[in-house]
Amino acid sequence: HEATHGLVLSVLSLYCLMRFQRSARWLWIAGMGLCAGLVFLTKPESFVAIGPALVCGLALTLCNQKASIARMAAVGSAITLCAAAPVLIAWMLLATAMPSMEALQGALGSWPFLTNRELTSLPFFAEVMGTDVLGENLLMVLVVMGKYLLVLVPAVLAGLLVSGRGLAPQIVAVIGAAAVPAALLTIGRSDRAWYLVARPLPIFLAVAGVIIAIGILRHRRDDEHQLLRILKLTLILWAELLLLKIIALARIEHYGFILAMPGMMLLVVMLMDWIPASVRTFGGSAMVVQAAGLSLLGAIVWMQLYRMNSRLALRTQIIGKGADAMHVDARGATLSQALAYLDAHMGPDQTLLVMPEGILINYLLRKDNPVPYLTFLPPDLLMFGEDRILQDVKANPPDYLAIVDRPVFEFGKVAPGNDYAMSIMDYLLRNYDFRDKAVFGRVPYLVRAGEPAVGFGVMIAPRKSESNAPQAGAASQPIGVLRPQ
Repeated sequence: HEATHGLVLSVLSLYCLMRFQRSARWLWIAGMGLCAGLVFLTKPESFVAIGPALVCGLALTLCNQKASIARMAAVGSAITLCAAAPVLIAWMLLATAMPSMEALQGALGSWPFLTNRELTSLPFFAEVMGTDVLGENLLMVLVVMGKYLLVLVPAVLAGLLVSGRGLAPQIVAVIGAAAVPAALLTIGRSDRAWYLVARPLPIFLAVAGVIIAIGILRHRRDDEHQLLRILKLTLILWAELLLLKIIALARIEHYGFILAMPGMMLLVVMLMDWIPASVRTFGGSAMVVQAAGLSLLGAIVWMQLYRMNSRLALRTQIIGKGADAMHVDARGATLSQALAYLDAHMGPDQTLLVMPEGILINYLLRKDNPVPYLTFLPPDLLMFGEDRILQDVKANPPDYLAIVDRPVFEFGKVAPGNDYAMSIMDYLLRNYDFRDKAVFGRVPYLVRAGEPAVGFGVMIAPRKSESNAPQAGAASQPIGVLRPQ
């Protein structure tokens, strides 16, 4: 997964920065640049986070090392050249198999699409970022942050108050601080805040970043600890910028499995180290704060496991065989029937196209998708162009077509053939024999008037034979009433 690769490479680049702080060797500059260039090849959000973070960390490190202007320029040039190398190599390798401009577009990946206003304005991206209902999401950020403060503020005060009063008061304070999250969990197990624990991450990281930055400015001559402060600030900036895509809806699921991970790890460090250390600096008991932090983290983990278990319990079906077998939800029964039908009817070299999304079916059957598109969702049509996709389908028509009931409401559309992919669906309806169709579950998107719009379905149709091919100007086959809701 590109996001996973981007995260690992970002960590490696930060490791190179840390090693450069210790030895100032050119090897680590080259490593930083190469890793950053490889991150560029993954996903824009990954590079947008690590790029500025590395620039900030490296600039502060060079200033701390009292590097000359000439050395700064040399380091900047070296890291830029090393970062450009993976992109240039990717371009050259792709150019051996395609025209150079197509190769360049392939090397750049998603970057050119960032300027596509029609694409970036899809409701999906506003929903992911949390700006679709901004007021509601910001209110929830404050609510969840209040839950954190309800645990941490009393623990900090207790840690400061019991300092120097003997072991017994400290033990009582530790037990009390640890009991607060447990009590909140017991009383409010259904509280949504337990599932929204990452919401305040942008605020927590911003506050931590400001505190570290102030420390860097105040202790400019403190060489012993300054490099550690710079590394902390670099990590915080990286974690903060990673959250930009989900800034008002920070979460640990969906995109958050990568984007929020560094922030959550830093939150653990804050609760178990940075905040307790600050309390200790003022003469308080760090143990009390650590007890509260550990108990809070334990409650969060318990609730996430509870939530995960409830979701896994819905996976009552198994699709695939052998090493491909996986547990899925109730839709698996319908999908298994469709897989069995295709396996029985398709020849060994026949191809399959799944609309609008379902490349997993191709994989499980080991059947080729004859066109270079994994999905046919609204973003795909905006990125690659409906006309281009249609020409590729016409040039390499699949032997079988499967239409899967995959909702596309998050993109502001209803269904292919209803309000997007009109020409593609018109071609498919003309050239595939829906009189010989097989339907498993309910008819995807297309149901007869009066039928309930519930359930899941897969519809499969073979390509028409040449003798049965549609005549020019012939209308596409009506197969039902498109579900509008």
